[in-house]
Amino acid sequence: MVSTLESEPSHFHERNRGVTLLAESCEYDQQRHLVMTTMSDPTLHGIADGGHTIDVLLKTARNGGDAFVRFNVMTGADADQIADITGGLNTSQQVDTRP
Repeated sequence: MVSTLESEPSHFHERNRGVTLLAESCEYDQQRHLVMTTMSDPTLHGIADGGHTIDVLLKTARNGGDAFVRFNVMTGADADQIADITGGLNTSQQVDTRP
């Protein structure tokens, strides 16, 4: 991930699954051109997949670049399904933890 961000940031979204959030709600503010998510319960809402992506982005953000990241926001997930959702998302592709 780091090498793509540093050498080919415009291709990052093609080589990364992005980030999946579990949220209470998600709305698009057309006037401000912002996506607003509500995550009021930390036991139910947050990053379901893409923690490594967020970590790498935060560590390399100071370098600038033209990277795009795909975000998927899931709303309305039942509390008893969260473990299955996050487990399925996080085991669908092998994660390489090398820097």
